Amino acid sequence: MKRCKTMQAFGLFGVTALVSLCAARSAMAQDLTETEQRIVQELEKSQQGLNSWKCTGVTTFQVSQQFRDKLLAGMKKMIAKNGQNEQIGEFNFDKPKVFFAAMQGERMLYSEKNLTVSLATFTPPASDVKILNNLVSTGQTHVHERGRNYRVDGERRGLTFSNAASSYILPVPSIGFYVPFTNLTPRELILNHGFRLVREATNQKFGKVLIFRGERPLSELSYPITFHLAPEFGYRVVYSILENKKAHKQNVHLIKSLVNIQGHWLPEESEDRNQSDDPSVTEPELVTLRKFANHSVNDIIDAMLEVKPASGDHEWNEKDNTGYKFGANGEKIFLDNSTVPRPRKILPIWLYPASITTLLILTILAYIRWKRKQ
Repeated sequence: MKRCKTMQAFGLFGVTALVSLCAARSAMAQDLTETEQRIVQELEKSQQGLNSWKCTGVTTFQVSQQFRDKLLAGMKKMIAKNGQNEQIGEFNFDKPKVFFAAMQGERMLYSEKNLTVSLATFTPPASDVKILNNLVSTGQTHVHERGRNYRVDGERRGLTFSNAASSYILPVPSIGFYVPFTNLTPRELILNHGFRLVREATNQKFGKVLIFRGERPLSELSYPITFHLAPEFGYRVVYSILENKKAHKQNVHLIKSLVNIQGHWLPEESEDRNQSDDPSVTEPELVTLRKFANHSVNDIIDAMLEVKPASGDHEWNEKDNTGYKFGANGEKIFLDNSTVPRPRKILPIWLYPASITTLLILTILAYIRWKRKQ
């Protein structure tokens, strides 16, 4: 009898919590002004007819000496702490990169490797399967989906990471479509995470821009984010800034130019800056510049976004800290990685909304099944 009451209480809790979550999101959506509702509708329209896009390009970096010295000191300290005797080689930003980027729905692929020829004479290759296969086999490839991120290091092989859903890495193919530092679209942030229109302004390149502001979702600390939408350019996200007030840092992302491909506005040049929030510090720590070329839309085949593991590759699941090694026939061989520390998340994984919703649904189904047996 006691068990029955416990099950009933648990089931009712799941139903109540799920209803509360849905009600909260519904109320947030209903709280929109007429202007914000219209913008949400326009954001949805802006994606119609664009099923996929891909391109190639080049990434270059500008690094302050102060930032380089700080990284070097940190690496030396880490090496000394681990009792290792290693030489510090080049940093990732010491050489330009050639890249391939593709997006199909919520699945994105980004592959890059160091440029081995003069940047002045280099022309980005066509965005086809041949260049992609070359990059995957010799460079580093990231495949991003909602709830899953892979990284394959082609130069060393043996490395495939499968991560939890909490990554805030901005996949390059999502530039203009997603809001940096969130892995969410503007529409999702407005409807579900309380981002609101604060004002309109005029941008020298993109005309009228709509400025939204809110708090970075799923973060223990307060990270205000502001982003700009350009209505005359397909409502693309042309500027965003994350403010880390505790560290007195700012992460700035901006699109410098867009190109229209078959009626869809795609990035042509973008810039990311890591900088101080002190106005007297005029030099950013790190500037990442990307130039995109060879754009094409709606011509991606599924195989292009599939990274098949080779024999000897490893797959790590950061959610439950388990690892597998792929055998000669593609089979997964369990690895005892209990001695290998994996990076911890800022929040426990169960705090993320997708996980909460899944848990509640399973709870409700279990309760209904139990009731039918009574």
